[in-house]
Amino acid sequence: NIPIQPGGNTQKLQEFDQVYIQVYDDKSKLTAGDFTLGSPKSYFMKYFKRAQGGSFETKVTTSDKSRLKVQASAAISKGKFARNSIQGIEGNQGPYRLVGADNESFITILSGTERVYIDGVLLMRGQEHDYVIDYNTAELTFTAKKLITKDKRIVVEFQYSILNYQRSLFQVANSWQSEKWKLDFNIYAEQDNKNQPIQTDLDGDDKAVLASIGDDISKAIVSSVDTANFNTKQVLYALKDTSVNGVFVDSIYMFSQSQEAQLYRMTFSEVGFGRGNYIQSETIANGRVFQWIAPNQSTGLPQGNYEPIILIETPKQQQMYTFSGDFKSGGNQLSFETAVTNYDKNTFSSFDATDNIGSAAKVDWLNESKKSKSLLKVGAGLEFWNRNFKEIERVRSVEFYRDWNLLSSNLTEDQISVYGVLGIEN
Repeated sequence: NIPIQPGGNTQKLQEFDQVYIQVYDDKSKLTAGDFTLGSPKSYFMKYFKRAQGGSFETKVTTSDKSRLKVQASAAISKGKFARNSIQGIEGNQGPYRLVGADNESFITILSGTERVYIDGVLLMRGQEHDYVIDYNTAELTFTAKKLITKDKRIVVEFQYSILNYQRSLFQVANSWQSEKWKLDFNIYAEQDNKNQPIQTDLDGDDKAVLASIGDDISKAIVSSVDTANFNTKQVLYALKDTSVNGVFVDSIYMFSQSQEAQLYRMTFSEVGFGRGNYIQSETIANGRVFQWIAPNQSTGLPQGNYEPIILIETPKQQQMYTFSGDFKSGGNQLSFETAVTNYDKNTFSSFDATDNIGSAAKVDWLNESKKSKSLLKVGAGLEFWNRNFKEIERVRSVEFYRDWNLLSSNLTEDQISVYGVLGIEN
C-alpha cells in the first residue's frame, strides 16, 4: 500500500511512505513495516500514530462463548503530536505557519495526520474544499469556501516529524467480552532514547546540564561560542567592549574580518523578542550576521531576540495505562474507566519527579425503561482528573474549554465533573 503524498514534494520519502507486509487468517493478523496505530476502545487513551515496526493481533473464543482479543505493537514512532490555536487575521486566508509542541519553527508534518477545526467544525482538505496544506513547510492556507476573520477560532492538530532522538513506541490493547461484561486493558508507552540523539552529539558537559535542570526545560541551554581561525568563507566574531549612554558594557560579540583579532565561531538561537541581546543584521557577508543591540534606555530590558546559545531538546517519556469495563443487565448499563499516566519531561534528570505520575477516572450509569410507548432514560456520571494527568492527545471535545468559559483559566488543580441524564424517546 503506497499512497501518494498530496500537496507538494516530500523531503524524505521514507517519512511518508506506508509500505508494509501483512500476513493474516480469520483469527490473527501480523503487520510489519510502516503502519498507522489508532486509539483502542478507551475514553482517556486517544492517539493516532504513524509507526515503523511490527504489530500483531489475534482473537480467541473460549468454551463459555466469551471472546478475547489481544493486540500488541512495538515500533519506532515517526511523529510527535502538536496542537496549535491560531488567531485568524481579517481577510487573510494564509498561509499560517504551524509550530511544534515545543515551539519548533521548522517542522515537517506527516501527511494526512492533520485535523483542522474552525469554530469546532472539522474541515476537509483540498482545493475544492476548505483548506490546503504544505506538509514540508508546515503552512496552512484556507480556500475561498472558508473566509477567515479575526473572530474565527482555528485549531489545528497534527503529527510532525521529529529528529532529536530515536523514539520508540510500545502499545498493548486487550479486550474480553462475555454476555454481560466487557473489559478492556490498554498500555501505551512512548519514549526518547536519551543515548541515541539524532541531530546533536551530546558530550559529557551537555548531559550534566540536562541532569541538573530537572523539568525546567527552558534552562536546557549551552553556549555555542567556540574559538576559530580566520576564514573568509565563514561568519566570525570578535569579543569587544563598548559603552551605551556613558555606561561601560564588556564582552559583546561583533562581526569581524580582522586577521589580528581572536575570532569566534557561534550559533545564534531565537529566544523571543525582549529576551535576547542580538538581532539579525542586513549585510553582504557570506551568511547570516547578528549584531548586538543596546538594552532599552529606560527599562534596561533587552531589545533583541537572539542569543549565542544552543537550545538542547530534552528526551521525554510518556506512558498511560487504562482499565475499563461495561456491564449490562436488563435496562441498566454501568461503565467505568481508570487511567494512570507517567510523563517525564527530562529523562536525563531525577529532579522534579514528584509530578510525573497522574491519574483519572470516569464512571457512568444509565437506566432505560419502557413507559407505555415511550423510552425513559435516567442516568448520572462522575469524571475525575488528577492535576498531573497527562493526555496523549486531546480527550475532550475541541470546543470544551470555550463551552465552559475556561479559555482564560489555567487549570492546574484536580478537576471533578458531575453530570446527569434525563430523556424520553417516543
